[in-house]
Amino acid sequence: MPDLAPHPDDLARESGALLALAPLLAGFGPRVLGELALPLVGLSARHALIVLGGAYAISGLLLALLPRVGRVLALLSTAAAGALTVVSPAFGPMGALLVGSVFVGLWYELSSRGAPRVSVRNHGPIAAARGAAGVLLAALALAILGGLSPGRGEVLAVAISASVVAALVVVALIRVERAPSWRRSALRLLGGLGALFGVLPATLAVLSLAAPAAALWFSLPLAALTLLALREQGRERSLLGALLDGVTSHPARLLVGTFLALCVLGTALLGLPASRVDHSLTPLDIAFTATSVVCVNGLMVTDLATQFTAVGQGITLVLIQVGGLGIMSFSTVVAAALGRRLSLRQEAAMADLLLADGRGHLGQSLRRLLGVTLIAEALGAAVLFPLFLWHGEEPGAALFRAVFTAVSAFCNAGLTLSPTSLMPYAESELVLHVIALLVILGGLSPLVVTELPRLVRRRVVSLQTRIVTLTTLVLLVSGALVLLALEGSHAFAHLTLRERLTAAWFHSVTLRTAGFNAVDLASLREGTLWVMCVFMFIGGSPGGTAGGIKTTTVATLMIAVMGAMRGRWEAVAFGRQLPNHTVYKAAAITTMALTLVVVGVVALSVTQDAPFMPMLFEVVAALSTAGLSAGVTQEIDWVGKVVLMAYMFIGRVGPLTLFLFLSERSVPGSWRLPEEDVDVG
Repeated sequence: MPDLAPHPDDLARESGALLALAPLLAGFGPRVLGELALPLVGLSARHALIVLGGAYAISGLLLALLPRVGRVLALLSTAAAGALTVVSPAFGPMGALLVGSVFVGLWYELSSRGAPRVSVRNHGPIAAARGAAGVLLAALALAILGGLSPGRGEVLAVAISASVVAALVVVALIRVERAPSWRRSALRLLGGLGALFGVLPATLAVLSLAAPAAALWFSLPLAALTLLALREQGRERSLLGALLDGVTSHPARLLVGTFLALCVLGTALLGLPASRVDHSLTPLDIAFTATSVVCVNGLMVTDLATQFTAVGQGITLVLIQVGGLGIMSFSTVVAAALGRRLSLRQEAAMADLLLADGRGHLGQSLRRLLGVTLIAEALGAAVLFPLFLWHGEEPGAALFRAVFTAVSAFCNAGLTLSPTSLMPYAESELVLHVIALLVILGGLSPLVVTELPRLVRRRVVSLQTRIVTLTTLVLLVSGALVLLALEGSHAFAHLTLRERLTAAWFHSVTLRTAGFNAVDLASLREGTLWVMCVFMFIGGSPGGTAGGIKTTTVATLMIAVMGAMRGRWEAVAFGRQLPNHTVYKAAAITTMALTLVVVGVVALSVTQDAPFMPMLFEVVAALSTAGLSAGVTQEIDWVGKVVLMAYMFIGRVGPLTLFLFLSERSVPGSWRLPEEDVDVG
């Protein structure tokens, strides 16, 4: 029977996290709850949170001596803090965020039991320092993104938490017995300087010798440098090499890591003064814009046409292209051009991401990907350029708009250089048809696009090409018919019959997660929004630039359901039987996506004041990377923006990929257990 007791490093990390969280809860909590009175216990919210902060501090100390007691006390304190926030009449966005972070993050961390791992000598103090630094970094980032103006109490809390981190860093540096190399010594010195650099400004702010806000900004190096310095302590390989090897050798980590890095880089580039016309944009608005662009989503809280310069729009164009195709595709091509080669594990990871048949076909898959992309975008821009000229654009502006729109359409980003999307071209049928064709080609994978001529000539093609083509065609036609039936006499009533057909077809295509709209979505019927949510949830096809759970996922489930209805327990299509693990994977993806939709709607419901249907529409649009908006995105506060940012990111990398990334281990089935049937349905 394996021992499932937590590793000492886990206990040390949790202990440090609780010690750093205790002053932050007592310092920032009253801002959330206000002066709520608690008649049952005779305490104010401020005093209750101070007591809970003390309980966290005690539980952090007990984890090193009595782990079970410390965990129980921490879990009880977590439940009390969450319940206190929920029952508060001052419950608002900050309270909702606190509840979410407490119950999803802290509760999971404290209650999970990790499998045994190889013990590393003297890593307990290092783990404690890293846990405390991680909590401080998360709290500071949250406060800065939320635009929090800190008072004396919050600054004092940051100073105490920073002091805890500094103390744990010092203990970690003293307790390490092995003689370090010069590199490790430099990293330790960096961590120590980071601790001092974080504590000193916070202390000066408390003594009114510096601006209180400086404590938040200058304490960031404390957490960041501590995490950097203690990341690979005691191991022979370098920090950067170990980190890159750990990310690039695993497909899920590779995908998540590259998109996360691209979001951070995009935020930094769009935040440059040369990129913005409106310098009053908050860091969160810039981060939201960058995340939407990189994840080719299209939900926006800013206007690219008026709030960003030509430089910013050019950066946006590059981010759309790289985000739509994947940064690793470009980096692999660059490495090949420079005469370098990836490791075998990295080549295998890239082949898995590009759906290539092994490492030997990696180059062919990359050439096919870039060839289809560049040819489609170039032809689309060449056709759109004279059309935009005909609409009165200047030659230079028309050329840039044509290139931008073509790239955005093929990458299914749904971004335009107009604040009203494609509504100015609602009566220009040719513009809409060209963009629709680009969206369809981008939503299909390069494999399917290159096999389409063979399919038309009735040659032998892969099963995936047949399923993708048939499912996409059914969705496009059925979506157009439903939209025409529901909105032909409503939102499309001012259009001619031919324009109604074009509008219905175009919006059916854009539901493949493209995000363009030629009519005001706020004018659509509620039933139409429900139907659009279903089509957005399905999305495009694997290997393409569209999001959603994918057409093959829905097709696999439908094939399995129809087989079960006929008494066959095998999924059979076009004379081929689908493996059982494919059906399981399709069911897992659909279930996780539906769960995320429910969680997202609940999160927005408790933090925002908006009708249910628009909130559901925004959540599905964010998760499916469709980017269509029913008007809620522009009205939400910073908590809603953070929720939608997270859903845009999850939707781009895929719920199942994120699940695999978060899973630290897998248990191979080396034996079969006895079967026992249960009644279902």
